[in-house]
Amino acid sequence: MGSKFITFYDLVYTLDEKTGYYLNSTKRKRLHRSIWEHHNGEIPEGYHIHHIDGNKNNNDISNLECMPAKEHAYLHGKYLENILKMKRIQVEGQKKAAEWHKSAEGSEWHKQHYEKHKASLYKTETKKCKYCGIDYEVVVSKANLYCSNKCKSKARRESGVDDVTKNCEFCGTPFTSNKYQKKRFCTKSCSNKGVVRLPQLKNKDAL
Repeated sequence: MGSKFITFYDLVYTLDEKTGYYLNSTKRKRLHRSIWEHHNGEIPEGYHIHHIDGNKNNNDISNLECMPAKEHAYLHGKYLENILKMKRIQVEGQKKAAEWHKSAEGSEWHKQHYEKHKASLYKTETKKCKYCGIDYEVVVSKANLYCSNKCKSKARRESGVDDVTKNCEFCGTPFTSNKYQKKRFCTKSCSNKGVVRLPQLKNKDAL
């Protein structure tokens, strides 16, 4: 889809989303006709301007052809007929393919295809865990870098990718913590003091 508005020699043409053509509302004239007339003069009566490549957004003069209205209508009719024919073939093909896959012949093909390729589907290799260093066996995949989810989680925590800065709820000192951890205090000492102090502050605010 092209731009909504196009200016040609001080006249603004607006894209008509229903037809796909650019139209000047003042002169009620389409852009491609104005461009052809600018280069060649007035369009003869009973003639249309045809987009050679079928693209209504391509209004370059090299893509515009003047032809009898009947011939133009015939071309567009054949074009639409071909599109509908292709869509019909596609829909029918999809329907027949679905029916075949559900048939006994289709089921047998899928079974043979699986037996033929299952060895490669479940081929294993030995890898070394990126975190703990132990060797482990896994189905061939570049995504497997760790021997377990435990090692994967530890490696992620130690990388600091999920670290954020929080302020201690007791002393206010900034500290770094994993964003998924519910850590509220910067040290064990502040944690012990804070656990005692916070209920007292809440009771005080309630007075």
